[in-house]
Amino acid sequence: LHDFNDCAPSKVGVPTLLLHGDQDPYTSIDAQRHLFENLGCSDKAWVILPNSDHAVHLLKDRQDSFVRSLVWWLYRKEDMFNLSR
Repeated sequence: LHDFNDCAPSKVGVPTLLLHGDQDPYTSIDAQRHLFENLGCSDKAWVILPNSDHAVHLLKDRQDSFVRSLVWWLYRKEDMFNLSR
């Protein structure tokens, strides 16, 4: 878990989706805000999932919000998956 303490967000230059459960016992909102604000990319989004913890993708009653957020991110640009070009 502490391996990420040395993460340099400014070196992240790829599109980034940050998903954060509002009840995450491992990572505070302030730590997530710092990470998000210091990412080295302009194409980024931060989604705070309500009533969710660190493993929201494993919570059966919360998976829908996780999946909806991920699908939104993947399809946020209309022509991203246009294969007819």
